[in-house]
Amino acid sequence: MSFTFFLSNCLVFSLLVVTPVKASPGDLDTTFGSGGLVTTSVNTRNDLANALAVLPDGKILVAGRTTAPTSDLNIALLRYNPDGSLDTTFDGDGIVSNFLGGDTTANAIIVTPDGSIYLAGRISGAFILAKFTSAGVLDISFAAGNGYVIVDPDGSGNATCSGMAITPAGNFVLAGSADLGGGFQTIALVQINAHGTVDSSFGGGDGIVLVNPGLNTSHGHAIAVQPDGRILVTGDANGASIDLAVLRFNSDGSADTTFDTDGVLTTDIGGFLDIGYAIALQPDRKILVAGTSGVSGSGSDFAVLRYLADGSLDTSFSSDGITTTALATSYFSDKARALVIQPDGKIIAGGFARNATDSADDFAVARFNTNGSLDSSFGTGGITTTTIGGYSLENETGYALAMQTVGNVVLAESNNAGGTTQEIWMVRYLAIDTDNNPSPPEPWQIKPAVFTFTETTGVAISSTQTSNNITVAGLGTGVYVPVWISGGEYAINGGSYTTVTGYVTNTDQISVRHVSSTSTFTQTATDLTIGGLHAPNNLAQILGTGTTATFRSTTGEDLVPDAFSFTDVSNVAHSTQMTSNAINISGITAATAISISDGTYAVNGGAYTSTPGTVLNGDSVTLRHTSSAADATATHTTLTIGGVADTYTSTTSDFTPAAFSFTDVSNVEHGTTMTSNAINISGITTAIPVSVINGTFAINDNDYTDITGTVVNGDSVRVRHSSADTDTTTVTAALTIGSMNATYRSTTSDLTPDEFSFIHADRVPVSTSITSGSIIMSGITAATTISVMNGEYSIDGASFTAAPGTVVNGANISVRHTSSASPATSISTTLTIGDVTAVFTSTTVAADGGGAMNYGWLLLLLVIPGINRTYSRYK
Repeated sequence: MSFTFFLSNCLVFSLLVVTPVKASPGDLDTTFGSGGLVTTSVNTRNDLANALAVLPDGKILVAGRTTAPTSDLNIALLRYNPDGSLDTTFDGDGIVSNFLGGDTTANAIIVTPDGSIYLAGRISGAFILAKFTSAGVLDISFAAGNGYVIVDPDGSGNATCSGMAITPAGNFVLAGSADLGGGFQTIALVQINAHGTVDSSFGGGDGIVLVNPGLNTSHGHAIAVQPDGRILVTGDANGASIDLAVLRFNSDGSADTTFDTDGVLTTDIGGFLDIGYAIALQPDRKILVAGTSGVSGSGSDFAVLRYLADGSLDTSFSSDGITTTALATSYFSDKARALVIQPDGKIIAGGFARNATDSADDFAVARFNTNGSLDSSFGTGGITTTTIGGYSLENETGYALAMQTVGNVVLAESNNAGGTTQEIWMVRYLAIDTDNNPSPPEPWQIKPAVFTFTETTGVAISSTQTSNNITVAGLGTGVYVPVWISGGEYAINGGSYTTVTGYVTNTDQISVRHVSSTSTFTQTATDLTIGGLHAPNNLAQILGTGTTATFRSTTGEDLVPDAFSFTDVSNVAHSTQMTSNAINISGITAATAISISDGTYAVNGGAYTSTPGTVLNGDSVTLRHTSSAADATATHTTLTIGGVADTYTSTTSDFTPAAFSFTDVSNVEHGTTMTSNAINISGITTAIPVSVINGTFAINDNDYTDITGTVVNGDSVRVRHSSADTDTTTVTAALTIGSMNATYRSTTSDLTPDEFSFIHADRVPVSTSITSGSIIMSGITAATTISVMNGEYSIDGASFTAAPGTVVNGANISVRHTSSASPATSISTTLTIGDVTAVFTSTTVAADGGGAMNYGWLLLLLVIPGINRTYSRYK
């Protein structure tokens, strides 16, 4: 299990190696300061300790505020030796009082591994983050030469930063409160980059997040950052009552909806005035919050709550996830302002409790078992309160708590002696039973059993090397200890590899990895340390050396070449031998194996082979294979040299165009040049042949030809031919492109009508216009020529004409002429349509004696079928 945790109000774990005095847990450690108490007056008044950090050498940093002679509030930064005496090597007297241009208070502290000290707090109603060197000097390399950066989250000048944490990416997240308007406050977050500028990738692009989970006012008091970068904040939300609030944000400042569905959780503990002042993350990812819970009579109790990772209360903790404790016997006004977790999982909450004598506050700590019950082995029933000084109305208010010497806990606070002078005080309590365990080097069995990694040799240069798994053993029951890595990464129980400090317990499995050296015969080492105690806000191990093992890898001959690549080719001919570009081998120091699949290779221009062999640095290698016999098909040949591979690919051209077709035409004129529709060539990747049979073709509107040519993708092609000279005859031109072909057909019209005839007219009057019976045209498919000799014709009742014309299928045609002027004489009219003719003949009546009309003949004529009824007019 891996979990890095940061404590609100700069709560820290820390340990110093000091021989403890035999006493019981919860008693004052009389080896610290004077009888367990250290008192410091910086400027005689308004001195306040808000944050603690314990350094790897056992020294203690305290941050807070003091009042300068000008009555401005200055940052106060003090460093103490392990025994509680001021460290005079720090700014000459152990005390730094720095005026940064306004009323300034430090509320949180982080010390990075290089010794740099970061203080966060309030300056004239805005957030401030300041950087000091390990000597206590303002570091002007930070924040563009200022040494500090100021951010007003709401622009109103009424904001306060209460807590700070550092993210896995090395950014600083400040949490506190800002003005909401109308006298209300809201929870505020600000993220600042390691070089001292506001991080625009956080929040809405300005590095600021404002959230108000209450109906009116909300405050942020403490912050913790998870190893995955998600951010936890605790404080209060004023709705129908003041409820304890816990919020979780993603690393970019957006609400984490996996936490209580919307990232915001409020808990009503005692009905009113429930506030979270401190937050810590257990190694098992459960979330601890310490604060206060209001009770009747306007009092309050210590409150400790434990949540699961999803925001639900942990019912294994005090049955409902909440424990409240009244520390004072009367005038109960108890507040837990700080929180630490022992390696064995026990929980210590520190703050102050109202005493019954003068209604003033006393130092107070309480220790809880992992199930939330008070630990009866600590103090009196799990509780210790301390009254110092004996002044009336003397308030001793604890704000910061840390594990310090072996099994001891330090509470830093302020004290207004006699109600007139406020000083910085620290008290130290024992946390283990030194009577029964004299001089315990590791009171919680925080050093695991020895473990080892197997060294690897002869590895490839610049390659990732992963160790064997080691199993953690030898820790105390339920104890979690930190994991430290140097020169590589580690993973716990098969999880992701990381460099961020995490926590493990017995039976956890750990592997490490690193990248081997870039040189041959060179060793790379990764050190893994497990055990001791860890101070999250100075990112350091502060007790014990833990158990360390080193994973080493040593490179051998460099048999892994630099990456090489072949140039793929396309549109190559089918079934053709293809030879790659030459690649030059580099980056190896000895003969290295070479092999090939699906092809052959040649070294330095030698014979091609498929047999595995070796190559040396500087050799030149080419590949070859036979391209595919199919269209648009890739052939792959893979060359491998010392584990590095690349593939040479040739892809054949696509010689098969997409199917194409021409639109056939019919009823065309005889002997006419016919041109097809245009077809567009697609689906080919190279030039392919085009040819025609019984016609000509043109490409892209060029000249027509019958000579074979080539086309490429996108070309446009037409064909043409001459139609037949005979009726209903089809002429076909066949175009072939690559392996595809299509025909263009033209079929001539039928211009020869069916046979037709006229009925002759006999005994017609002389010199009279005679009109034939009509014929209906049939058997033609197009307009056909019509002409007449010795007469006229009419089509569909139109005017009679002797001029040649055309006629279409279905037309109604009749002819006419003037009968002879002589009796018994015939006149003929010839009608020609296409190649078919018919004759219409009329014969006049014979002469009768004196020339009178034979009425008997006329009567007979009237009844002969086919004779035009016009004749009935004649008598």
